[in-house]
Amino acid sequence: MLHYQISGQGSPVVILAGGPGFGASYMQPVVAIVARNHTAILLEQRGTGRSVPAVETPDNVNEDLAVSDLEGLRHTLGYARWTVLGHSFGTFTAMKYAIAHPDHVQALVLLATMAPRRVDDTLDANLQKRLPPTAGPAFHDLFVKMKQARTDAERNDLAGQINGLLLPAYFQDPSKAVGFVAVTQSAGMNAQTAQLINRSVGDYDLVADLAKLRVPTLIIQGSADPLDPAMAAKTQTAIPGAKLTVIENCGHFAWVEAPVRLTSELDAFLANN
Repeated sequence: MLHYQISGQGSPVVILAGGPGFGASYMQPVVAIVARNHTAILLEQRGTGRSVPAVETPDNVNEDLAVSDLEGLRHTLGYARWTVLGHSFGTFTAMKYAIAHPDHVQALVLLATMAPRRVDDTLDANLQKRLPPTAGPAFHDLFVKMKQARTDAERNDLAGQINGLLLPAYFQDPSKAVGFVAVTQSAGMNAQTAQLINRSVGDYDLVADLAKLRVPTLIIQGSADPLDPAMAAKTQTAIPGAKLTVIENCGHFAWVEAPVRLTSELDAFLANN
């Protein structure tokens, strides 16, 4: 069973967290922005939060099912169309959903978007440039422990520790990652879900399918996001008519480093679409 939270009133906006595998609660500040003027639906996606199957397998946790879940939720809630807002890996699911169900998408909002093709993804290279040399041994030890872990709880705890080491590289101001680590740890990270979803995505290429979309699209990218503006520009090029807004002095989590600008951009786009 999938769980979700509904806040506010007005035109519907479904909100997708990233990861893959992150619990959705870290997106609560975005929910609060959207819910002031719209109905915000925060989905705990399959394999996260309270929506984790008793036993996870490639047959019950994969990206195709993530897209099907979204369409099932739209049908259950009775919306003819809705806006789909994704963050980080959630933008991939948002784009896949729009490709599969364009008639049911009012608009797309891609916060810290992924690239339209796997070969355009420079995230790992960008992270390596930002991490201090001392991070290498710590990551190595954690990955070794991950392979040796016997339970999902152990693996998830180690995935959370890895995430804690990575987070400073996602911020323009690394000191702001300190408080955010606690937020993501509270949200939870499901390592098994991350592995299964990434495996199901593979070496993707959405360019040809995105070119067919006629959906109003806003892309918001921080200038210091390791999912960098160059990647976002390729997504903008792939989606006809998409608007790309780059927020200066901002990393991967715009609601932490540039909340006023993010609120302004979201308010204006959602009001007009």
